[in-house]
Amino acid sequence: MQGTKVFMAIGALLNEPHNFMHDLESFFWVLFWICIYYVGPNKERQPIKKFEDWNYDPAEEVAEGKLAVISLDRFESNLKEYVTDYCSPLIPLITKLWEAVFPNGRKYRYEDKTLYGRMRAELEKHQLELRSLKLCSKSLISLLDSQDKDRHKYLAELKLTTSYEKQYNQKLIKKPDMIGTRPFMAIGALLDEPHSFMHDLESFFWVLFWICLYYEGPNKERKPIEMFEEWNYKSPEIVADSKKSVVDEEEDFNRKTEVYFTTYCKDLIPCMKELREIVFPGGKRWKTEDHSLYSQVKAVIEKARDNLII
Repeated sequence: MQGTKVFMAIGALLNEPHNFMHDLESFFWVLFWICIYYVGPNKERQPIKKFEDWNYDPAEEVAEGKLAVISLDRFESNLKEYVTDYCSPLIPLITKLWEAVFPNGRKYRYEDKTLYGRMRAELEKHQLELRSLKLCSKSLISLLDSQDKDRHKYLAELKLTTSYEKQYNQKLIKKPDMIGTRPFMAIGALLDEPHSFMHDLESFFWVLFWICLYYEGPNKERKPIEMFEEWNYKSPEIVADSKKSVVDEEEDFNRKTEVYFTTYCKDLIPCMKELREIVFPGGKRWKTEDHSLYSQVKAVIEKARDNLII
């Protein structure tokens, strides 16, 4: 399944064969997301759990949530409750699109070749409202017209993000020479220090730390933990400071492993404690290269492996 669940058509979430109606419905969900989050030029409200969970819940649950949103008896009340004051002028537009895309408050039963033309006509009719909110009507129309491969570009132009999309958009704005996934990057790498093999060994620590936070068993992953999920899109300097706070005090680190590691990964806590001691001696990041560190890390991992096998 490819796509951002928040913007995906209900049928696509239910693994139905793809057709053009999914793309047109997807546009509706993009505009819906704008209306519930956009509070002004370049301003976004705090996440709404009911909708933010669509990023992480199983596809079938997201489909059920969307069916509830568009139902005939609940759609109007959902708009009143969740559309921001700033975007309230768009309620007539999104209502018209809802009527077109979800006749009688239900997902479509057959392909409607006229739907694209009707949606485009509504967008053009409401260009004045879109412009007054400093939303780029041209980008919205381009999004409606776009192919899958171009969609990210128009979402970026609209400055539209979910917690997942933020990680994508960070790649557009980060320094060209900063390469890597921030949750897994060494603190020194985040601070733009010259690369060293020590960064690679520290990166291994953060990969294993992340696994312990999220892995609940084969093919199972917990919902995001906000304090760590922010590492995906905060500035490198802020992520570096946050990582320092994770490892600098032994007692605090031990508490975090008990609180945040999944039950499935609790047996790795002794291993993570030992790795912290050698990768961050005294709770501090390394100042000089240690060519014995690789062997030390390998020994700790082998010991943990043997203990788990037993």
